[in-house]
Amino acid sequence: MAGTVTEVQVAAGWAFAAMVSSGYGVDFTVDTLSEADRFLGDQVRNGRVRRRSAVGRNPERLLAVGAYLGEVIRRRTGGTWDQDELDRAEQEASLLLGNGERLRPIRYVRQLFDDEARPGMAAYAAYYASGPGLESPAAHGVG
Repeated sequence: MAGTVTEVQVAAGWAFAAMVSSGYGVDFTVDTLSEADRFLGDQVRNGRVRRRSAVGRNPERLLAVGAYLGEVIRRRTGGTWDQDELDRAEQEASLLLGNGERLRPIRYVRQLFDDEARPGMAAYAAYYASGPGLESPAAHGVG
């Protein structure tokens, strides 16, 4: 999936469309990432991926949700997808923020999906998209 910037953005668009068509109120803003967290939560039952869920039917969709998270942060911060760090084999993409920080939102969502105790996408984005002078990462459950 993560082979070019265009592929990452297309994947983010797919995740957006899938969530909207399923009744989740997302709109590429940090304020609605709690809905994306709810979408991920609905993919799991008793700690296991529901086979008939969107992610259960196609695990690549989880990567698209990670691309969506990255695209929300990119739009909010003016960051850029790092073309040199897009890796199709590893299904990974790096997002560079204006302050030089490098995020890997696709990896974060994969880890989030495996570790329900990890802070959700809304907390992750609230921290990184807040800009300078923000609280500690722990205040958002990130770090």
